[in-house]
Amino acid sequence: MKSEPVPMPTLRGRVLGGKLRDLREATGFTVEAVAKRLDIVEARVQRLEDGVTPVWMPDLHAYFHALRIERRLRDVLIGEAVRARDLYLECDWGPEAESVLTLLGQTAERVDVLSPHAVPTVHVKDPSRCTVFTSEGAMPSDQPGITVRRIPFAKGAYPGIGHPCTLFHMPKGPSVVYLEHVHAATFIEEPDEVRAARSVFERLDVFLA
Repeated sequence: MKSEPVPMPTLRGRVLGGKLRDLREATGFTVEAVAKRLDIVEARVQRLEDGVTPVWMPDLHAYFHALRIERRLRDVLIGEAVRARDLYLECDWGPEAESVLTLLGQTAERVDVLSPHAVPTVHVKDPSRCTVFTSEGAMPSDQPGITVRRIPFAKGAYPGIGHPCTLFHMPKGPSVVYLEHVHAATFIEEPDEVRAARSVFERLDVFLA
């Protein structure tokens, strides 16, 4: 007998939840007001906006009705809800990718970055919870608060060499691996990829001890 998936936030769920929250706030409604209109507890409205999946479709349709969301937009958001537990999200560079990075940075409890050639600007809620591993020749960071660990040239090959990545450690739901490409950004929640990224940062920590 197939078990039911465990309810938890996912990246695609969080992205959808952010869009729902923006729509609600644009109408001037509070979570309490929406719950009252639907005659449900506030936790069920909050569950949608927090990105918990699987998305419960009856609540989503009721949410649309409460906010009077037009049908074309409903269809788009329902499609996103159906894919909310997909483990991969790829975005072209632009506002969408930037908004996902900001969402992750503001939500993650810790962020680890391997960026050999430069110290990137990381939009995190708490810079003290962000560690960037980079080469000793990289330009200094102008972002106060983050921890920069430099890899000496003399140490030679290091864990993760040739594979820059960022790992967002999420407080609830799966952690997210971010890979930067020339024309796109890829976000991955697949367990093997997350374990591999976590292993790289653990080995880097030992390598530089």
